[in-house]
Amino acid sequence: MMVREGNRSLISRIAKGKKRKLRREIRAPPHFCAIVCTSLCFSRLAATLSILVLNPSPYGSSISTAFHQVLSANHKVISVSPLHLTSPTENEVTIDTTPISDADLKDFLDEQEFDLDDLLGLQVGDKFYGCKQDDRWYVKGSVMGTALFALDYLLPHHYTEMSSIDIIIVASAGHLVDGLYCQQTYVDLTVMRLAQTRNIPVLNVNSNEDLGMIAASPLDEYNADEASEFLALYIQRIEALVAQLTHESSYGKHNFHTSRSLQRSPKLRQYFENERRNDNPRLLPNGVGLNINLRAQASCMDTDRDFSFIETRTIGGYNKVPSLSYDETRGVAKIDSVYSIDKDLPRNKDKILSEMSVDNGDCLITVTPISWSGGDFETYNILGNVLEQLNADHPEESPKLVQQIIDST
Repeated sequence: MMVREGNRSLISRIAKGKKRKLRREIRAPPHFCAIVCTSLCFSRLAATLSILVLNPSPYGSSISTAFHQVLSANHKVISVSPLHLTSPTENEVTIDTTPISDADLKDFLDEQEFDLDDLLGLQVGDKFYGCKQDDRWYVKGSVMGTALFALDYLLPHHYTEMSSIDIIIVASAGHLVDGLYCQQTYVDLTVMRLAQTRNIPVLNVNSNEDLGMIAASPLDEYNADEASEFLALYIQRIEALVAQLTHESSYGKHNFHTSRSLQRSPKLRQYFENERRNDNPRLLPNGVGLNINLRAQASCMDTDRDFSFIETRTIGGYNKVPSLSYDETRGVAKIDSVYSIDKDLPRNKDKILSEMSVDNGDCLITVTPISWSGGDFETYNILGNVLEQLNADHPEESPKLVQQIIDST
């Protein structure tokens, strides 16, 4: 599989020596989860949640390790990943139920080859799904196939006694999912919409990462570099958002069925019964998911501030749409993304900007509520107080482009 060069992040070029205080916290002890309590051990984290993390990146990737370790410090976390790297626009639903073969023990990223037997301890003949570390599962299938397998088989058959999950987090696949075009093509959003059609509260959490962060690596490996620190700080802020949603929850109690399997088994019936008795609070309105993107770059590490949140929309000030250039002389067609949208198309009437209006230099986290039926969720304000509380230390921060737009009107 080839991963596009455009997915490389500025994060991997962070200068040495920045954010030294955070680095010391991460390195002692050498695990992501060690840094969580530096900013999150406050009253809002009183509730322990059951979180299902669905990873578009492969089993053992540094991204999947970061999400699992940071979140599991305060919550029950179950992580599920496809065994191999897949294309970010691969939306097919496939499961290969044959045992692990010699070919399955190899994975590829550009010209690099990865031996999954050495990295993950897999062997020829192992089952097509499994768990090489507590609550971290692999499935030999596509991203969507893996997500379905997690919901309809893994949870009811391997977590039968659990009273269902509270929220799904679709972890970063190493790229942003911002704007109308990306939302329509990337598998991350497809997984989010799968959760939404089952009425499960869901966050799609995205960030640009170096290619090395999305390849397989040992499950317990820790990389104490700047890119890892950057990602860990971001995940801490995501956990703070989940904690604030829990604190502010006003959408009733648990009211969804995680599994929709037609299979009939005693374990499935027991899981359904436990889920029926779940009275934990709902964290988001029915059918709503949050598409979240970290708009930051290397210079954001120069400050000790946490990333602030800003509510955004898919359609607003700026939107990327695809365009094509064809060079007849060279016989080359090039696909571009341009900031363009017809001025006569109807848009939302509020002052909230689009995801594309926030620049990577703004050091902000954009949050877009999306309806299960497609399009932005704009029925009423669900994030105002939540984000206000999270941004309490730096309420004045706003995107540079926002200020330019305000000044020009």
